[in-house]
Amino acid sequence: MTKMRGLLAAAGLFLSVVSCGPPAQEMSLDQIAFQKKAQENKLLAQTVVAPGGAPYEKGKPGGTWLDSLGDDPKTFNPVLNKDSESNAIISKMEDELLRWDPYKKEWRPHAASVTIQTDESAKTMVLEFTLRDDLYWSLLGSEEKRKVTSDDVVFWYNEIDGDPAMQTSAYTGHFLTMPDKTKKPITIEKIDDRRFRVHFPEIVAFPEESINMNFGPKYIFEPVKRAKGAKGVKELWSVDTDPKTIPSMGPYFLKSYKPGIGATMVRNPAYWRRDDFGQPIPYVSTIDYKIISNLDTEKLRFQAGELETFALRPQDMEEMIQKSPKDYTVYYMGPSPSSVMFGWNQNPKTVDPVKLKWFTNVKFRQALASLLNRDRIISQVY
Repeated sequence: MTKMRGLLAAAGLFLSVVSCGPPAQEMSLDQIAFQKKAQENKLLAQTVVAPGGAPYEKGKPGGTWLDSLGDDPKTFNPVLNKDSESNAIISKMEDELLRWDPYKKEWRPHAASVTIQTDESAKTMVLEFTLRDDLYWSLLGSEEKRKVTSDDVVFWYNEIDGDPAMQTSAYTGHFLTMPDKTKKPITIEKIDDRRFRVHFPEIVAFPEESINMNFGPKYIFEPVKRAKGAKGVKELWSVDTDPKTIPSMGPYFLKSYKPGIGATMVRNPAYWRRDDFGQPIPYVSTIDYKIISNLDTEKLRFQAGELETFALRPQDMEEMIQKSPKDYTVYYMGPSPSSVMFGWNQNPKTVDPVKLKWFTNVKFRQALASLLNRDRIISQVY
């Protein structure tokens, strides 16, 4: 049976609808409670709630997962990974150091384990990471494998994310604002091939969140940076690159990409993860992405059995949930831990000078921020 990912978080629905007409009348608390209850009775009772965290049953390896991308990916280069379509592909060829468990609400070892030491007298802390011993960079169709080492992590932290010329979003996270308002760097040092330390100039809550990262292969990026600088690094792995030349340390390889049509990824046999029964995971052998820019078309493709999932929009819920019989399952996913946000581009290299003057004016940003009725969002959405 094909499965559907189910309902979107209410906050996302509220923020996605903008009206130019007069403001809607504010509901009373009793009206809000009644409406929420009515919604639950009519629709949510017909969905399936399947929270994770419980032990999984033994799976069967193989098969093809049919998925979609809303547009063409812009790059296969992790340095330039900023759009969701590129990220869908790049993230499956990477692996993060740690992984957040949303059910137990704790950080768990993933590509590495970590120990934390705090020095109360100096008010500093050190995180010592140990990489798994079975991490490899490998290429599709090649028997050659290269060990992933702490050199990869240290290089990426210092020379890629830590270089302002790269203009990555991770750069600002390399610094802490101290009590005296000065900024001090979070530094990294190699211990040996598998271990490295991260030094925090101040004791902070959840330091794992600050330092958790994905990274690329030093053996490819370092020679290019030495020869051509940041510009050369950014030219690596465009969408015209032969997928067989892009190494993966993650669960999949990129096998092919055709602009306007789609991309295919195949499972990386060198990937380290196993289930409780010793089988390699993920189970799915192939992911077949189709580029579908129109959500109505995506819905029709799902209904035709050409896609595995479809995220319901408000206008789809009554039709798709109440349809009977249906050859899919509607899952209620609950609130999302993510957030919807927007910002004002203040990069003088990319913004029109007139707009840049607006965006860099704090009064302008405060005025736009005041347009949102936060109290009403809290009372009527949550």
